[in-house]
Amino acid sequence: MNSWNKEDRAASADSLDAVARVGKCLAHGTRVTMLDRLAQADRSVGELAELAGVKLTTASAHLQILKDAGLVVTRRDGTTVVYALAGDHVTALLLRLYDVVAPLTEPGAQAPAGTGRDVVIDVRPPQEFAHGHYEGAVNVPLDELAARARELPADVSYVVYCRGRFCSLSHDAVEILRAHGHTARVTDVGVLEWRALDLVSVS
Repeated sequence: MNSWNKEDRAASADSLDAVARVGKCLAHGTRVTMLDRLAQADRSVGELAELAGVKLTTASAHLQILKDAGLVVTRRDGTTVVYALAGDHVTALLLRLYDVVAPLTEPGAQAPAGTGRDVVIDVRPPQEFAHGHYEGAVNVPLDELAARARELPADVSYVVYCRGRFCSLSHDAVEILRAHGHTARVTDVGVLEWRALDLVSVS
């Protein structure tokens, strides 16, 4: 006897349609960029438009699609609408997608391996650092690093990280540090991956 009735099939079809809507939502680089940036800190539509390099109206349209798909939520801060990821499951979804494109060679062993003489530097903007960072890290935003490099102790080595495996800020920072005579290396991952490992703390 076939117990798979019309109601079951309809429910299954509705669920798969919902999955398809999320997949379609993610099939645009601007929307993935917005999710990636929201994994670092909650932001207004204006901030997201600037980070994604699109007009305000375009950003609003993309964010509405993300909201309709259940990937972002909003709250009001005075007169400003602030966007945030809908939950940790969205961060996990991003990580799984990134793993398809650039799988990590050593999953689960991504924390900076301190030697006692390593200083861990977070080169993201202060807003992102305050939202969550590797415990013990020092925040030196990339746009300040060249001016502050001479102030940094010369008798230690530096481990530099940023947003995640596709972020170039840390690579630029290592070049600056080395140009000023410092020993520095970059991590393969960053805050996005460490959130999944509970290695991110808040100021």
